[in-house]
Amino acid sequence: EDYAFIKSVKSKYSIEINKKDGYIKVIGNDKDPFISTQIVKLVTRNLQSRIISLRTKKIKEQLDYSRIQYDLKKKEFETLQNNLAEFKDSNKNISTAVFKSELEKIQSEYQLQQTILSSLASEYNRNKIKLNKDTPIFSVLDEVSVPNQRSKPKRKLIVLVYLLFGIVVSIVYILINEPIKEFIQRIKVDQ
Repeated sequence: EDYAFIKSVKSKYSIEINKKDGYIKVIGNDKDPFISTQIVKLVTRNLQSRIISLRTKKIKEQLDYSRIQYDLKKKEFETLQNNLAEFKDSNKNISTAVFKSELEKIQSEYQLQQTILSSLASEYNRNKIKLNKDTPIFSVLDEVSVPNQRSKPKRKLIVLVYLLFGIVVSIVYILINEPIKEFIQRIKVDQ
């Protein structure tokens, strides 16, 4: 039942892609013009979101990865920052070579983590900018509207085709009628 419904809905719209000019045309047909308008709006909206999703999938993955890495390094940096502050506080009055060496080691680690953190932050911001830049923008060239006139069936074409068909059948009947009667008469006489 669901399959039949989906099939009937699919038969009521069509999508035409013009690669040369770079546009997509969505056409809806239904007995009720309001329903055909709603179908076109729905298909257009879903098509836009699907295209955006496909085009931005890779950059979103990069953005998420860079955000996760930034958050992890930020936590590490904050922990190292706290360790450096605690080390300085606990050894305030000590000025030995071992203390200075340990302090320099922690400070160099701190500066390295700070550099890595700022690098990750700039990468994260670049990815955000790239996502905004690479997200396609859609322009609707011809707004969806409820049609005032029928588009199908083309009644004039139907009348013209049947008229021509009738004329051809009439001519064939007139031309073949007499020879068939004569042929039938000969068969009867021969028997």
